[in-house]
Amino acid sequence: MESEVVQEVEALLGREAVAELDFEALEMALRHGTLRLAARAMEQRLNADTSNEVASQVPCRCGGKAHFAGRRSKQFQSVLGPLRLERAYYHCSSCGDGCFPRDKHLGIENTSLSPALTRMTGTVGAMVSFQEGSELLQELAGIDVATKQVERTAEAILALLTARIRPLFWLFLAAFNPVGIVDLILDYYHAIKVGLPALAGQLGATYAIPILYVPLLMITHVVAFYLLLRPQPKAVRALAAAAAAS
Repeated sequence: MESEVVQEVEALLGREAVAELDFEALEMALRHGTLRLAARAMEQRLNADTSNEVASQVPCRCGGKAHFAGRRSKQFQSVLGPLRLERAYYHCSSCGDGCFPRDKHLGIENTSLSPALTRMTGTVGAMVSFQEGSELLQELAGIDVATKQVERTAEAILALLTARIRPLFWLFLAAFNPVGIVDLILDYYHAIKVGLPALAGQLGATYAIPILYVPLLMITHVVAFYLLLRPQPKAVRALAAAAAAS
């Protein structure tokens, strides 16, 4: 790959004198070309390894056996650019689900971002707005990640941190449940104080918000609080502890 990079540099430099070069443009072009070569080498190396289809069957989450059913491709984004992965697919006839053991091994199961790009996306999503994060990834890393993808990734990382770090979990619990319930009670108080029932005819279709949406929101707060505080069966506690330790 080194020789290919050297050839790319020579092709970009051409016969121009150094003083006449647009160095910034040259830097960006070389970065793009080098990443493209690295992505191609990575893709070839991953797809050349067929060791994940040695077994004719693998355990399924339902408790049954998933059998080898050929190879399937997957397109995902990495810090090197887009990659296409060919990997073994296993299908379980008992539950009808399929699985890709290599996806889990590489850390790309149920996601279109590589682990390194997921970390980068979560970092920019936590520091700036999701739109700015998408623009920063494009400007600084040359990677195209949609604004919605930045948002989903940042929220997923926050959810995982919340589940794994118990003090943070209880902090968010206190923020979103009791505080939310108090806020709804205050809304009821203010609505009664201004005589909202008497103004129902002036609200039109939006009257559905205070009579339907707000009560449902209160119910979900109370139910969520009850489910979180009630004693959990031993099996559930064991699973939660295992998930937090993994």
